[in-house]
Amino acid sequence: MADLTSEVDRIAQHLKIPITADRARSIACAHTLDAQQQRIAQFRQQLLQTPLNPSDHREIVDYHDEATLLHMNHIDSAKIDRWKEDLTAEQVDRIEARLREWGVGGRG
Repeated sequence: MADLTSEVDRIAQHLKIPITADRARSIACAHTLDAQQQRIAQFRQQLLQTPLNPSDHREIVDYHDEATLLHMNHIDSAKIDRWKEDLTAEQVDRIEARLREWGVGGRG
């Protein structure tokens, strides 16, 4: 994300949460791609050292950190517009149709 601080501010405004520029910057700094990847690495290490419940039939990648809600493959490539490579035209059309139902624009 090019300008994480602006995104934090935009989300706060959308949620009608007052936020100072310093606080938005602080939140953005705490949630950079590198910071999130470090959290995932720490969770992965912790998970791999924890004996799993044999009656729990989830795959290892299905577990998530209860505090952050991040899971081991939460961030893949972080490549902008990757969906253009991964989704078929039909899948994009279906998603955009659903977005229009919700009153949200498509590719514009």
